[in-house]
Amino acid sequence: MLTTAFYLAASMTQSPNNNSSQNNGTESAYAWTRLMVSLALMTIGGSGMYAVTVVLPRVQADFAVPRADASLPYTLTMVGFGLGGILMGKLSDRFGVMVPVLLGSVGLGLGFIAAGSAASLWQFSLAHGVLIGLLGTSATFAPLVAYLRRFSTHCRRFATSYLPSLPTPLPRAESRY
Repeated sequence: MLTTAFYLAASMTQSPNNNSSQNNGTESAYAWTRLMVSLALMTIGGSGMYAVTVVLPRVQADFAVPRADASLPYTLTMVGFGLGGILMGKLSDRFGVMVPVLLGSVGLGLGFIAAGSAASLWQFSLAHGVLIGLLGTSATFAPLVAYLRRFSTHCRRFATSYLPSLPTPLPRAESRY
């Protein structure tokens, strides 16, 4: 699945010469494919934002810390996400959207591995803040939203307002249980 998504995402660096779709008022199939691939990448990347909320009671029990201390990884993930959005936006402007997306996939993978093998709360927090937040999740959000806004003409509102909100309800619903 990820290999297919990366293959389709690699085609995002090319821009089609298709002016017929702009003349008749519809988006091309190529534009909708890019939109759906971006949605898939944002959903996978967005999982890093809320993964720690799902395991919060387990983190609290495993590290024998109060709830406030167990919430530190989430706080660092959100701080890393905010700062990483700026960094990934600059990378995207300079090298295209593929560099941040590939960096984000590596960051998420390494972050989840590091978090899973953490022996203390500070290691767990560092994995979430730096690898998952700063390098992972942020790479699949801001650069893709900016990219979608640039290429889309008729589905611009969907690409920049509705699409970013779609991946978030699922992890939030799971975190209640």
